[in-house]
Amino acid sequence: MIIRDFIQDIIRLLEKIDLNFIYKIKDEICNNRGRIFLIGNGGSCSIVEHICNDLCKRCNKRAYTLSNTALITCYSNDYGYEHVYDTFLKNEQINENDILIAISSSGRSKNILNAIDVAEKNIATIFTISGFDGFKVHLHQSQYEKIKYDIHINSFNYGEVEMVTEILLHSIVEHLADQISD
Repeated sequence: MIIRDFIQDIIRLLEKIDLNFIYKIKDEICNNRGRIFLIGNGGSCSIVEHICNDLCKRCNKRAYTLSNTALITCYSNDYGYEHVYDTFLKNEQINENDILIAISSSGRSKNILNAIDVAEKNIATIFTISGFDGFKVHLHQSQYEKIKYDIHINSFNYGEVEMVTEILLHSIVEHLADQISD
């Protein structure tokens, strides 16, 4: 794949996103008085850490992600890696006032799916972003129906999914930050 093709694929994928979803997610985050939890693995973890920082600093939101290495290894060792995020959300007592933003390039990460289950059981608002087959394929139908907004990026390329995810989340942060500065 040459650079131009990669960039054109990113543009093509972005053009397929329903921007109404992005505006609705932005509005939900803007109006939320609870906490915002962001989760992801690998490159997605880096993305959620960056967005978490921006939501706190630029948008005055109470945003959290699990980035404490000691705690991650503690949860992994004691409960198994598939329970890292659901244990975190249980300990933080996620509830109906909170938002969970779960991102996964594949949509099949067991630790992310378990966290969505905990958020759903605690009536938190759930937003997801995924690529590949998406969350819809990997969640039970009853769980999937509890996701308020699911954005599926129609690509099996990790780089494309991660870039589009980051652009979408940054667009939300930029819009929120502009509203605050007005």
